[in-house]
Parts: sequence; structure tokens; C-alpha cells
Amino acid sequence: MSDVQRTFFGQDKPKAAPCPNAKPKKLPAGKQPIRRSVPVKVRDWLTRLTRIHAHARYTVRLFAHPETAGGQSLEGETYAARAARCDQTLIHDASMLIRDEADAIVAEVQAAMDAAPKTAALPGTKAKVAEMEARARRGQSIFVDQDAKHA
Repeated sequence: MSDVQRTFFGQDKPKAAPCPNAKPKKLPAGKQPIRRSVPVKVRDWLTRLTRIHAHARYTVRLFAHPETAGGQSLEGETYAARAARCDQTLIHDASMLIRDEADAIVAEVQAAMDAAPKTAALPGTKAKVAEMEARARRGQSIFVDQDAKHA
């Protein structure tokens, strides 16, 4: 498994800053950056989403500038050589990796949204509508399978 893939899956720490030539954004004089608390679970999902984006960008850059690629692929030739000859399996492999990781994130987010506490309020009642509104404000699924169904 390449360094990029191990970093993508969080098995390795990145070896360098992701964008060494990127300049930090300057805020207007007297303006402070907004600091807010993000739940750990949400931060983890966002980090994984960022890794997906980085992997896609790396694949595109690999085809644009194959000479910058490093590492040996499983086929025995370098990634640079495979990208230089426009090996479509690189795109296929990257797309599969990205899709699988994105599917895992979607499943985890959906499970968290579906974890809303059940309610005994019957459909159509004011209590049920109030609970559905509260779920929407919390970013949870409005309809939960364990809710009361009928009188």
C-alpha cells in the first residue's frame, strides 16, 4: 500500500505539510478568528472527507505531472510511469477507494442521525410534531422506526 493510501486511511501521519506553498489567510486588522467547538465525531468525519478530497486531487495531479509521483505500484512500475502512459486503472483504483471511504462516512452519519430517541407520542399529535421539530433542530432523522405508530 502506498504512502498516500496509508495516510488516506489514517494509518500513517502525513510526512509533510499538505500544501507547503500555501499562505495563511490574513484577517482584517482587529478581527479575531472564529473559534467554535466541533464535536469529535463531526471533526473525524470532516477529516476523513478532507482526506477523500486530497486523494482525488493527488490522482488528478498525478496525471497532470507524472514526474512528481513517487513510489512503486503493485504492478512493478512506478506511479509516474503508469500516469505518463495514462493507465486508467489508477483512476479506477482511486475512485474505488474514494467511493468506499465515502460510503463508510455516509453510513456512520446516517446511523448517528437515526439514533434519535423514540417517542410515545402518536402521529398527528402536537407532542409528535413538537418532537419532530426538535429532531430537525438537532440534525437528527425526523422519522424514527421505534416511534409509536397507532393508537
